Amino acid sequence: MRTHTEFSKALFDSDEFIQIPDSAKVLYVDLALNADDDEFISFELAKKVMEMTKTSDEDLRVLVRKRYVIPYKNGAVIFLDKDIKIDTD
Repeated sequence: MRTHTEFSKALFDSDEFIQIPDSAKVLYVDLALNADDDEFISFELAKKVMEMTKTSDEDLRVLVRKRYVIPYKNGAVIFLDKDIKIDTD
């Protein structure tokens, strides 16, 4: 887990981010805070974060649909800045 996390004010002020449910916003922030230096978080830790924040699978699905997080086949999840393009294969 990293010890320092930076967030973009532009991301939080974007119309797209403002429109997602508050619970999905909470999940995004907590996933980011628990990600490693490469911005990855294991699926197991992501589920633990979801339990701690009382967020749901639907909140995670919202973040995936909006491409705020990308699930990988190995179960890891990466959180990312919306301007980054990543090949998930």
